[in-house]
Amino acid sequence: MEIPRDLMLQTSIKWKTSLIGKLFTDTQLDPNEVMRAIRVKWNLKQKLHIVVTQGNLFIISFENEIDKNKILKNEPWQIMGYLLVLKKFSLHLSPQQIAFDTILFWITFTGLQLEHQSPEVIKLLASAAGTFREVDPAENTRMAVGIEQSKRVDLHKPLSVKEQ
Repeated sequence: MEIPRDLMLQTSIKWKTSLIGKLFTDTQLDPNEVMRAIRVKWNLKQKLHIVVTQGNLFIISFENEIDKNKILKNEPWQIMGYLLVLKKFSLHLSPQQIAFDTILFWITFTGLQLEHQSPEVIKLLASAAGTFREVDPAENTRMAVGIEQSKRVDLHKPLSVKEQ
């Protein structure tokens, strides 16, 4: 049976604002519980469509780009005690083609001397944990407890501090 092209286009629009997520666990979890946990954790006002594929992969479609960007900005996510890694997704990709090798983590540096609280020093300190992500100085957030910096971390390597 051939599906009319206009129907296919209409249906594909729903998935334009999609992400694919992989839950990092060897445990087989109930997909319905995972989907429920995602909805509760994210607490979005707009509708969220989730399709389960194999191997703890979830295709997640948002009603709007704002919600999708909010979820990406607040990574990483922990769902049911496991890390949920998110990547951008399009209908032109097969879920198995997507590599879940890295994730963006936020590192908080606390107790720094005043002379260490510069973007250059933070970049040097952050590089010990993984690949430094160049960020806008406005994102180099000063918190009450310290300075936050984002880092892209390889999920296949243990986190360690390099001895200098």
